[in-house]
Amino acid sequence: MMILKNYDRSRFEHFVIFQGEEIVEKNLSELNIKYYIVDSLQRKYSIKSFIEIYQIIKTENPTILHTHLIKPYILIGLINVILKKKTIFNYHGSFIVNDYNTSIEKLVYKLLHNIIELTNPIDLVLVPSVRSKEMLRIETSAFKNIDVYYNGYEYEELNYSVDQYLLQKINELKSEEKKLICSIGRLNREKRFDRAIMICDKLINRGFEINLFIFGDGEKELELKDLVKRNNLGGNVTFTGYIANAGLYLKYFDLLLITSDREGMPFALWEAMGNKIPVVAPDVGGLKEILVENNCGFVYEPSDLNEATEKILRLLKDKMYRKELGENGKKTVEYVYNARNFIKKIEQSYTNLLAE
Repeated sequence: MMILKNYDRSRFEHFVIFQGEEIVEKNLSELNIKYYIVDSLQRKYSIKSFIEIYQIIKTENPTILHTHLIKPYILIGLINVILKKKTIFNYHGSFIVNDYNTSIEKLVYKLLHNIIELTNPIDLVLVPSVRSKEMLRIETSAFKNIDVYYNGYEYEELNYSVDQYLLQKINELKSEEKKLICSIGRLNREKRFDRAIMICDKLINRGFEINLFIFGDGEKELELKDLVKRNNLGGNVTFTGYIANAGLYLKYFDLLLITSDREGMPFALWEAMGNKIPVVAPDVGGLKEILVENNCGFVYEPSDLNEATEKILRLLKDKMYRKELGENGKKTVEYVYNARNFIKKIEQSYTNLLAE
């Protein structure tokens, strides 16, 4: 969406192929972006998707195919064996080897990946961090042209209304001088919100009045709520459910806690920095590149919850230090990691491909 909101319409024209989603369709329509819905993309494998997307690309005849994630990469890569167009693959921290693919699926994807690379290699791979580039290189040596970008933060005046009940609860806790920690994301296995809950428990055992707010929904929700119940944390952990405008609430929190097993570069990171709150996150993906190098947060070993607890305590004990790191984050997204620099990088990638 950052690309589609910010690209230079005097130089480029975009259209989107995806599986359909009401909110996305609304956003694309408001931006006057042409799109095609291919329902069969919702399936893991589909010959119908291949045929439909091939026909769309043949009709639209784009100059560059810009694809995201493994399944679209395979589909577009195979289609492009025939069409021979300039192609970009956007890697987001996960390729063939991940927990979501079965052993057979990994073998199938590996075979198809090899076919693509032998017959019509991808022209450019974009990755969201230096660490992501290293991870992809470890998994495959097939990609010859890999370039790093940072998506960054796009500040905008949001017109969303806030949940008054939720805001009242947050303000009541703040008035009682409780420490508020926020975690945002899909409640799935790779986000590891169970770690956030156990860190909350450790902080309470260290004598801190902690309230953890978890923004999001997903298949792990009931399991996580049961974990809260078993540890008697019902008064300290709040599940807000899915909130489209979660970023509006970040400014009320003392810090953002990330606990994922895997990340590319989560948008919540940039939102926290834009709202002047420090971030404590696992050393996965490119998080260290941003937090440590710009002194706006801490990283910890993903499985070391004691290390995470100690780093959170350091922030919670020192209000001025939290403020300093928050200010550093705000300056960093204003001057370095912003929509302007992001779209400049993407459009330069397009220009370089067209010049070849």
